[in-house]
Amino acid sequence: MDTLFLELDSDRSEIQKVEQVLAKINEKIGFSHERFINLQIAVSEAMVNAIVHGNKEDENKKVHVIVNYDPTMVEVKVKDQGPGFDIGALPDPTNEENLLKESGRGVFIIMSLVDEFSCDYNDSGTELSLIIRRRKKQLETKNPGEQPGLYNNLIPYDLFTPSSYCHRLPLPLLQLLQIHLIIFSRHHLVLTR
Repeated sequence: MDTLFLELDSDRSEIQKVEQVLAKINEKIGFSHERFINLQIAVSEAMVNAIVHGNKEDENKKVHVIVNYDPTMVEVKVKDQGPGFDIGALPDPTNEENLLKESGRGVFIIMSLVDEFSCDYNDSGTELSLIIRRRKKQLETKNPGEQPGLYNNLIPYDLFTPSSYCHRLPLPLLQLLQIHLIIFSRHHLVLTR
């Protein structure tokens, strides 16, 4: 397994550096375009959370990124230097009162795009760990709504699944994803200018 370490400023423009590193890694290991894009979006979200919410864009604070990879998986750990937060206290963004809010969906989107997700926090910051595998694991539960977790109605969702499958997703989730993609695309355009 290979490992890369990055120390980045608390500036949104640093997200591009991580995206470029991930692209170079994917040139070596050759994940499918869909799997790679899902990882890239999830890592970008984790970076925004670390820079904006964790470090409050404080130029004196850093974001540390560790990327572990081999031909079967990529793990990205993103750690900020903020005060930490309790992920269990996040409101469910699929609840109707939260659907049109401009924030509060990052962790939900990350969880829906990666195969494994964990969050550790303490007074010295929050670390998100994202893992994506070459092949997506199948759910082993009969009813995802019965699984304990942060969002009881979380459904693993591949952003690039053919639209014929979208009718299987609950309407609030589809609306949430549409809103988030609009916000993400606006954010990404600003970063790339």
